[in-house]
Amino acid sequence: KDHSALAKRVATQPTVIQQQVPVIKKPEVQKMAFSLRTPPGKRAFTIKIGSLSAVGGLINAGDFIDIIAHLDVPRGAARSGRDAGRVTTVLFQNIQVLAVGTNFNPTGEVPPYEMQQRSGQLNVTLAVSPEEAGLLSFVQTKGSLQMSLRSPAETEDKLLQQVASWDALADFVLEQQG
Repeated sequence: KDHSALAKRVATQPTVIQQQVPVIKKPEVQKMAFSLRTPPGKRAFTIKIGSLSAVGGLINAGDFIDIIAHLDVPRGAARSGRDAGRVTTVLFQNIQVLAVGTNFNPTGEVPPYEMQQRSGQLNVTLAVSPEEAGLLSFVQTKGSLQMSLRSPAETEDKLLQQVASWDALADFVLEQQG
């Protein structure tokens, strides 16, 4: 009896038309091989570098940098016949950064700088020639590297002093300040 009364009440209620909810397709994520981002004639080469040496962690995919090498010259290898000690030189200029960590897209409005600055070490992938890759590998095992961020408006290489040392610093100061 109760069941038939409930059935009559349900039958007299207005029918609710069920709307179909449109299925929203998510945009397809473009799956691009990282090798396609590497310029022709270049190789993707990753170096591990301290955050401070990577302009305080402000390096980003799409940036161009200069690479500075700090090397200890072994005894007897100095050209002048005396020990040169530790030398610093601009190794390469105008090198493209392909990725920082696993981020290989140039950032939009909110770059991940906080994470990069907190990280002690960064994996930075560069576009270099095969010869540059070999030299970077050598310097990484025998010394240390530092990066200098370039302005996007500056695309030319500059003629720089080859090796920075105490003698080169003294010559520079003498020339600039007398």
